[in-house]
Amino acid sequence: PGEGRQLQFLAELCRRAPRLLNVVSSENNFLGPQARFREIRRRRAAAVGEDAARLDAELRLATSEGSFYYEVNNEEYFYSAVSPRVEERRLRAAGFRDVDV
Repeated sequence: PGEGRQLQFLAELCRRAPRLLNVVSSENNFLGPQARFREIRRRRAAAVGEDAARLDAELRLATSEGSFYYEVNNEEYFYSAVSPRVEERRLRAAGFRDVDV
């Protein structure tokens, strides 16, 4: 777990599309879902075997601190609650050149 899955996902987006609109949620929004996924990551850190696989499936891309899923109109959306500076750094690390957060 960690930045790996999300960075891989962003890098794949960069390879497929020259532009990306990425909505960044501030760290003080959606506190309930953030806490839920923080707890799942905590449990995942100690899990092995089938428990680890089940928690990985629940986390999906939400493996880094501040990342989570949130339901809107019966659809789940991935959010990453980070500072603009961190998000700019992640997008540049994934290969995007013209980043404006």
